[in-house]
Amino acid sequence: MLRFFIRLTTLSVAFLVWAPKDGLPIVESNGSSEGDRKGCLNPSESFPIILTWDYNIFVMGPSEIRQFVRLAKEKNIDQINLRINNKGVINARIDHGTVYQERLDAFGEDFDPLRVLVDEGHQLGIKVGVHFDLFESSYDQFFITHPEFTPQARKDTVIYNAFPSYAHKEVRDYMLGRVRDLAAYGVDQVFFCTKSSHTPQNMTHVPRNTYAAYNLPVVEKYKELYGIDILTSIPDRKKVAKIHGDFIIEFLKEAKNMLRDDNITTLAGATLSGYLQPSGENIFLDWKTMISNQAADGLVMANSRGETFAWYEKGGIDQFLKIRMATKENDMDFYAYILSTVYWKVKDEYSWSHLLEYIPRQLHFFHQMGADGVLIHEVYQKEIWEALGNWKETDQDDLQKTEVPNLERDYIASMFDNPLPHGSFEKENSRLFWEIVPAWSSMNDWLPGRNIASGLTLDDFVKYWTSDNQGNEHLFAIYDWKVMASSEFSGRSYSGRSAMLVYAENGAGKGPHRAVSWKAESEIPEVPEGPSRFSVQIHGEDLKGIEWASMRIVFKDANDHVIKRIEEKEKVEGSFSWRELASRQQIPANSKEMEVVLEMVVASNTATHGRLWFDAFRISDASGAPATENFKIITSAEAPDGTRYGSFQIKKKGYEITSQEFLLDKGSQGQIELFLRTSRNESMELLINLGEGNTKRVKINDKWTSYLIPLTHLNDQIKTNLTIRPLGSGTLHVDHIHLK
Repeated sequence: MLRFFIRLTTLSVAFLVWAPKDGLPIVESNGSSEGDRKGCLNPSESFPIILTWDYNIFVMGPSEIRQFVRLAKEKNIDQINLRINNKGVINARIDHGTVYQERLDAFGEDFDPLRVLVDEGHQLGIKVGVHFDLFESSYDQFFITHPEFTPQARKDTVIYNAFPSYAHKEVRDYMLGRVRDLAAYGVDQVFFCTKSSHTPQNMTHVPRNTYAAYNLPVVEKYKELYGIDILTSIPDRKKVAKIHGDFIIEFLKEAKNMLRDDNITTLAGATLSGYLQPSGENIFLDWKTMISNQAADGLVMANSRGETFAWYEKGGIDQFLKIRMATKENDMDFYAYILSTVYWKVKDEYSWSHLLEYIPRQLHFFHQMGADGVLIHEVYQKEIWEALGNWKETDQDDLQKTEVPNLERDYIASMFDNPLPHGSFEKENSRLFWEIVPAWSSMNDWLPGRNIASGLTLDDFVKYWTSDNQGNEHLFAIYDWKVMASSEFSGRSYSGRSAMLVYAENGAGKGPHRAVSWKAESEIPEVPEGPSRFSVQIHGEDLKGIEWASMRIVFKDANDHVIKRIEEKEKVEGSFSWRELASRQQIPANSKEMEVVLEMVVASNTATHGRLWFDAFRISDASGAPATENFKIITSAEAPDGTRYGSFQIKKKGYEITSQEFLLDKGSQGQIELFLRTSRNESMELLINLGEGNTKRVKINDKWTSYLIPLTHLNDQIKTNLTIRPLGSGTLHVDHIHLK
């Protein structure tokens, strides 16, 4: 797929204070932090960061999974939980579940993402868990063939509702069989999530009523508890909801006991209200009862979008502290649940830099609240992983600010003392805010390095790619983004959740036009010094009468004249797993624009049919990306400001230095000042860019020199990046970037 790396409620400020009698934090309106845990940020202290990898959103094959795990290890992530259930189809090859066969088989008939994740994770010392959705069942054949095991809201009929009812022993046994299947992989933990129950696009006609008063076990339990036959009397909905919650607790206890023999721990999601996101008031899963029954080894709060921001509200904080106390008294762990919604709110309303500065404060808050760790749903951006895994690196003075990390503007704005964050490289975490990237990756979002794992919406996708069947009514191009199981045209992806599909019907080989393609264009702002590698993944099913699949790259000069054309093509037939088309090429020096065409051509006057997917079109440095050590923060008395400066080694033309996105509020200031120099006896030309159309060309030497970037033509407040593009190789030192 073409992936974009995309880029609380209001409350009064509260402070955390450590209560000497038990070491637990209590919330007061003012005061100072004191007690036995204040400032306890020993890097070796256990505070696990658990990331959720949702295979529904981010499909990967074996090689990408291994890269994924290696990156997590590099960023100090402790555990990865694989979410395997996609609306009732399972992305693992187990017996108790409907396996998402067509998606997994696209990588090979023996491919199993959970197996690869466990093997690679354990080899590198990362724990692996399973994200077990309790209520995802739309495609599950067990429930489709046994509708009586889904919620029944009427006493005189049985219908299929796409939602499981744990009141039935048969359902609990079926799900326990699934737990047993997953335990056989050697996972370290199972997280039972109570948050989700999705409706697939091709199953919107299926009822989703979660009210279940008339399932037989509920009728029997109601009579046992209250002496009332609800087949002849109207039931109390709250009592029915509590019965369902208690049946879920019974399942959780059985699962915990079964997994204990394999030394596999369990976490279970809970909410403050007791009511669950997918079922509303039809299920009451009481956290008090979960704790008193020790339904899991740990409780995850609050496992609901409706309580996403409750952690930062005074009333919510009080409740979480009580829950934390109760879990400790019952020998259970207490985990904070972080929805990525919080992160995107910070990013969208403020900036990417604000988010990277916010994350350590948020984790410090949970640490002081007494949480045993955090479980995060779900982020894939390496910058966020770095902030999460290295949150203790943030300066102690910053972390010890005890304000609740709410999202009020005053709190967020107070995080930076410089409108261009970390422009003086003085703090330990300044390295998170700068990176070396290919010069063209910042120009067009469809190019590598600026894509999100979840794929583009159709509206965004068509901004970058256009399809062309040359008027042949038997050739088709579809952007496969809405993932649907049991579909010939959906669910295949090499990376992420989406892919570009082309397919042929019989008759496509008649006439002069026999090609169907996807095409995109991009500027080339700086031609790389060495060769580049162009690649795309292809996957075919039931192909017949196809001449070839191809990847064509066309380079044009400033006058739109074609100066070079390359094409990689391959004869395709039948069905085959994902495989690569690739070409290593030197981009012509005078190239200004590039056109990419991904195409399938059918044979003339031959019976034709079948489907071909293109995914993960990528452009990369053929010699590999620059190593992380090419950016260092140097401590030196020669720094123009403070004691540190940034040092960037550019080994060849075609790369640039860029800040993370920041929110520039220029106020009354009219320019940005920065100090630059090269290494000794070197000189270098470079372009400095801030905002659209604001570029300055300068030549620097080995003496610190001040340069000014005017801001007069920019809006008073904009989101932007500062980029410095060397026009050759060498070492560039940067410091004291500030408004003046």
